[in-house]
Amino acid sequence: MDKSLYLFNPENDMALAHGKSRFVIRRSVQKMKDDLSFIPAWYAENGSTVLVSNMEDIKAFLSTCPFNLDVSFVSDVIPLFNRIVPWGWNPALCRTLLEQNIVSTAFPDKEQMNTIRQLSARTTVVSLLQMLREKVRGPLLGSSWILRDESEVDVFLSQYERVVLKAPWSGSGRGIHFLSSSQVEPPQRSWIQRTISIQQCIVGEPAYEKAVDFAMEFYSDADGTVHFAGYSLFETDDNGVYKRNWLASDAAIERHLTAYLPSKVLNEVKSILEHLLSEVIHGVYKGYLGIDMMICREGEKYLLHPCVEMNLRMNMGVVTRILFDRYISPSSQGFFHIEYYSKPGMALQSHRLMTEQYPLHLSSSKIQSGYLSLTPVTEDTSCQIYIVVE
Repeated sequence: MDKSLYLFNPENDMALAHGKSRFVIRRSVQKMKDDLSFIPAWYAENGSTVLVSNMEDIKAFLSTCPFNLDVSFVSDVIPLFNRIVPWGWNPALCRTLLEQNIVSTAFPDKEQMNTIRQLSARTTVVSLLQMLREKVRGPLLGSSWILRDESEVDVFLSQYERVVLKAPWSGSGRGIHFLSSSQVEPPQRSWIQRTISIQQCIVGEPAYEKAVDFAMEFYSDADGTVHFAGYSLFETDDNGVYKRNWLASDAAIERHLTAYLPSKVLNEVKSILEHLLSEVIHGVYKGYLGIDMMICREGEKYLLHPCVEMNLRMNMGVVTRILFDRYISPSSQGFFHIEYYSKPGMALQSHRLMTEQYPLHLSSSKIQSGYLSLTPVTEDTSCQIYIVVE
């Protein structure tokens, strides 16, 4: 019988970029990890255990949770668990689990981990995008190149008015630069040189006029078969950094998307991705993954960019999909937020104000409207995830 342990490790993308089995997490990221460690409780399978940073926060969490979540909590990884479900896999996590005497079948071996790391690189998106463009008939756009030295970057820059340069591995929304050939300042030039030196290449793409950010979420089974798991509609800032997700039914999100694109195009992309992803990650990775996409404006037309990023890990889009389907009334909608606070006490003050302004209402054991913090809020909280449902 599986004894499953879920854990939130938001440093995963940075650890993958580092690539080695010893990785020191930055203090600010560690604080976010501590504050948000309860988030797997909302998507974990019934009967599972969630690793949290502070057992004393359980009381604060349970005092505001309107549901009887069928999970337990621990603050240490112990050999009792034979199934580990992290936010994402990286060499440093595998090493930690090995040192804590977790059974070896609970995490990827060295060869599998190397493959997961390579597949997690943005260079994988270059080939996936090319295959999608070849197979899908419809209003698509999107091009992506691997640039292996500074001269190739300069040639690429000269071909477009505005481009996006991406490090092969980086934290979510990080390692991305929007620029043109006339705007390469010394700090950007230094970043280009440093990234190529450390990661051997840069991924270059033309910048498009984005209208909508969304993702198709998938699940890879133990046998390597990949299935569509739902849509995610989200917002990013001008630099591509995640802001918030729309909480809505899959049908409502699809209606929003088909105001721009024919449903047959979305369905064809979905079906082809299931097939391609099953081939690419067969036998290597089990769990959720997401393909970020964009609807872009080109003149009077709207076109689909079918593969902007691939997140070979859990992601906030999957969290919102599961959260809505399990706990929110199908007729309601809302937003899923990650909020950062600069001073102690600010989170608690905001939490009390939001609780008063948006009282929580349930109907048929599901949230009809109101505010709910998904993570504990204390005087010391710096980072919080919450929802507001209408």
